[in-house]
Amino acid sequence: MREAEEASELLKELESKVRNKNPQEMCRLSNATKSKLLELGTKLDRLESLLHNPPSKPVLTDEDLGWRWKMLLDIQLRTREVAVSLLMPASPSRPGDLHSADSKETSQSTSLYNQDEMAASFSKDDPEMLRPLLSDNASQIHKQDSFTAKSWLWKACWIICSILGATALLLTLFVVCAII
Repeated sequence: MREAEEASELLKELESKVRNKNPQEMCRLSNATKSKLLELGTKLDRLESLLHNPPSKPVLTDEDLGWRWKMLLDIQLRTREVAVSLLMPASPSRPGDLHSADSKETSQSTSLYNQDEMAASFSKDDPEMLRPLLSDNASQIHKQDSFTAKSWLWKACWIICSILGATALLLTLFVVCAII
């Protein structure tokens, strides 16, 4: 959770830098921001890995896991928006600001994230408020990744068993030929 908070703070810092950029500082800002984007990408990869393979000690409920997936997906979306705004040249309609069309979506996702944070801070007496607002897309991505991992595991086991079976068959034929 601490790493997610650090990633969120770093992202807020990057968003404010991108919003306040001016053409004179563009090169310096771009280099510094790119290095911070790389750092943020590393943190997001680590968080995603932890969600795919959660540690056994702090047992996470499905609701908590869903909330964390939603938060990760929101941070990833906002990171992509910052990266795209750095790569796109400034136009007269948006001088240095994030995409104007995406600003509504960003504010909606930020508002949903803030609602989830408030829901987590309410008392445990109201279970309805503790239920995270998990989009179907986030749960489908998690299920799809889980299915893909199981599929690869199944294929790897099948290949290993096939190789062991073929080796046993060859060994048996070798022993039979040696006896004859």
